[in-house]
Amino acid sequence: MTFALLIAAALHADTTTAKDTTWFVTNRAPIGTAFGGARRDTLEYGYVVTQYAEHATTAPADRWGHALKRTAGAPVRVSREEFRARIGEAARTAGARGEGPVVYVHGFATSFGRAVAQGADIAHRGRFGGPFIVFSWPAHVAIATMPRPSALVTRAYRDDSAMAAVSGDAFRRVLEDVVAAAPARSVTVVAHSLGSQLVGEALAGQSAVRESLVDAPLRALVFFAPDAPAVRFRAEDVLPEEALPVARDLELAGEDPGAQARAERAEDVPAHPDRGRDEEEEAGEALEGVVHEGQREAGEEVPAGTDEERGETLPEGACF
Repeated sequence: MTFALLIAAALHADTTTAKDTTWFVTNRAPIGTAFGGARRDTLEYGYVVTQYAEHATTAPADRWGHALKRTAGAPVRVSREEFRARIGEAARTAGARGEGPVVYVHGFATSFGRAVAQGADIAHRGRFGGPFIVFSWPAHVAIATMPRPSALVTRAYRDDSAMAAVSGDAFRRVLEDVVAAAPARSVTVVAHSLGSQLVGEALAGQSAVRESLVDAPLRALVFFAPDAPAVRFRAEDVLPEEALPVARDLELAGEDPGAQARAERAEDVPAHPDRGRDEEEEAGEALEGVVHEGQREAGEEVPAGTDEERGETLPEGACF
């Protein structure tokens, strides 16, 4: 008994506890204290406090590699005005440390709770000090759902893709709220998987927030493991080049020996949104060539049977 208590005490002594606040904005319909899969035209704002218990460590590999013991509280809703005020306050505090707000847009088959948990884990593991905001759009909660004759195994994905397409206006309103609360140059937008399609389409068309970013660019726009059409696969296809000077500079200053060549070739690709359908197909072919050129410069082989080798263009809406 005494031995067991000593072991328990030793384990407890090596454990750290932290509470992190993750902000959220969603166009999901509320169900009780949480949110479901139906879409609403209005937005809900709030935050979730998550408590973490983990063994103390300073090694980055340990921080990112081990499982977290997480206990999340219930969502706390706030008004739009309070959201803006508190994001602004948190952004000013973070700005003194060189950090700023991050807006995270999740991907396919992600529930509200899972989206908030993803955001909380990213911020906690990365020791991120700025306000972390999750935009949760009405995706399915799983990768499969009740089939229908036209989509026996892909209905969930098709539904989510359609829902992402109609959630673009909601995302633009979220971004407007964030850049109203904090300088746009301090804001990073991170889109994962199908969230990249949502963000790309939302920002590619003409809108007030797109125009505002020309005068006050974002700090960065990041597509992580993007599930997006080929014609949205570069930052320049989503926002004007002058709206992303930092991302542009990082690309050219990177260690990738093919970055300069790819950037120069990319200048020949027509810019969205003024090009027509034929130009989009030509852009898709040019973008595929840019990727293959980078692979060759890195000493990699271009996969056999690619569109480039067959002399074909990418179909409209194809993904890399």
